[in-house]
Amino acid sequence: MLYIQTVFAAMFYQILPLYQRGVKMSQRDRDEIPRIYGDVQIRVEEWTPLGRPCLSAYLFKAMPHCRDELPPLYEVSVAGMATLAFVIEGTELVDGCFYRQAWHCKESDHRIQVPWTLCPRSPLDELI
Repeated sequence: MLYIQTVFAAMFYQILPLYQRGVKMSQRDRDEIPRIYGDVQIRVEEWTPLGRPCLSAYLFKAMPHCRDELPPLYEVSVAGMATLAFVIEGTELVDGCFYRQAWHCKESDHRIQVPWTLCPRSPLDELI
């Protein structure tokens, strides 16, 4: 059977893990942990530790030699969504054991804004 790897989402967010080895962290613990800035990608992976294809979320690394900031999540689903944030739930593999994990992803403060005057010109610009 042929599975096609499809990227469903890829965007930069500030990520906060909500569980530690399957135990939900308190609000105080979550406030002390710095958020991780990264490119969240969700896709169907053919080969996973679960032994079957599943939907997985991970932080994309631009360079292969960089370390993983967070272990990938498997069997992910969107647990909640608001205007500027959402929560991805799934299971993570840590030291050979699977644990429940959720990532709170919110819009990044690091934005790149390009003025429209730097964009290529076209005849339609006269209408603006």
